[in-house]
Amino acid sequence: GDRRGAGGTGGDAVSIAKLGDVAEFINGAAFKPVDWGEEGKRIIRIQNLNDPSKPYNRTQREVSEKYDVPTGTLLVSWSASLGVFEWQEPDTALLNQHIFKVVPDRAKIDQGYLRHMLSKSLIDMQRFLHGATMVHINRKEFLSIEIPLPPLAEQKRIAAILDKADALRRKRREALALLDTLTQSIFVEMFGDLKRNVKEFNISPLKEVSTCLDRQRKPIKASERKEGAVPYYGANGLQGYIDRPIFNEPLILVAEDGGHFSEPQKGVAYKIDGPTWVNNHAHILQPHEKIIDIEFLHRSLRHYDFMPYVSGTTRLKLTQAQLMRAKILIPP
Repeated sequence: GDRRGAGGTGGDAVSIAKLGDVAEFINGAAFKPVDWGEEGKRIIRIQNLNDPSKPYNRTQREVSEKYDVPTGTLLVSWSASLGVFEWQEPDTALLNQHIFKVVPDRAKIDQGYLRHMLSKSLIDMQRFLHGATMVHINRKEFLSIEIPLPPLAEQKRIAAILDKADALRRKRREALALLDTLTQSIFVEMFGDLKRNVKEFNISPLKEVSTCLDRQRKPIKASERKEGAVPYYGANGLQGYIDRPIFNEPLILVAEDGGHFSEPQKGVAYKIDGPTWVNNHAHILQPHEKIIDIEFLHRSLRHYDFMPYVSGTTRLKLTQAQLMRAKILIPP
């Protein structure tokens, strides 16, 4: 039946069609390792579509022509990972299973328009199944998806607009990648390769650039937790507030246990500006100001890999002795 399209011109009705009514969807052949060889046609697998740098298997096995994939063929991966692709290689390849070869009915639908509608349909299916582990799409359900089907001329116009939008997005991604590369280049020019320390900055253990104040920390009982303006910290950062401080100066806290030591950005090191109370699950470092800047130490420890210094399996622990052995780079 016809439905009114919100984007139609002059109030014209826009037809609705099922994917299975405007194109043929051919599933690939089940090639086995025994079919592979050094010569013959390339076999297109999902991994080749997702990453063109992946090597192709080849085969000399004779299969039906329906599995041939000439240049310009639309492909839809429907298992494990979902996506719409267009085979742009100069040779005719063969289609592996779990991929649809899409043959549009050109009297009904423009291939460029169909490509965009297929992408939208996959996104819609993923949204519908949000929260589920989507292993593959159901062929019958997929081919029953309805898409707007304006006249061919309008389809081509829409496809051209969407192609331009895709090109703009691609150029923006490329520009951002170049900007990221430029930023890294500027950093390396200023500081060199930090892993190789080509600038020959000083490398010192924490015990030489800071004092550990762990002896001054105190656990807090539930009965002692009162409303107040003084924050108290533990291994996982801010724990609440209390009415009196232990410390009044800027300090660095490092988790003793329970921290995400393999992923420091999740919260292992914190900078506090005092007044503060600290319990006995966080180490307390007071930087030697003449040697190291507190903000530099804070940022360094936030991105530090503490895993070589921690012990334990089920619950990781970073002892005071191991913490103070940890070495950091110290530029001027």
